[in-house]
Amino acid sequence: MRQKDFDQGFGNAIQEIIGGIVVSLFINAISATGFVPSDYMLMIELINIIALVSLLFSLQKAGVAYIVGWIFGIYIMIQSGLMNFLDIILYLVVPIAIIGIRVYFWIKET
Repeated sequence: MRQKDFDQGFGNAIQEIIGGIVVSLFINAISATGFVPSDYMLMIELINIIALVSLLFSLQKAGVAYIVGWIFGIYIMIQSGLMNFLDIILYLVVPIAIIGIRVYFWIKET
């Protein structure tokens, strides 16, 4: 992986971290007021997981750097208390599994 690809992927991840924190705060605020039923909150989380998986598989070169930045963002969100235990498991397991799949296919190609 070239340095330019890593820098671009990591930069994209930092942008997503900031966006994720803002959206998470917004959704948590709406959820706390009771405007959105808990069933819809689960649906929002499932849609986020599907979007994450499709995004990570669509990135060809910067995918691993993006995932590294993503994991760093998860760490920031855990430290700030924006994620519960289930979120932590889902948002860490999915990217780590995708890294494993990418490494497997990268090794298989070489």
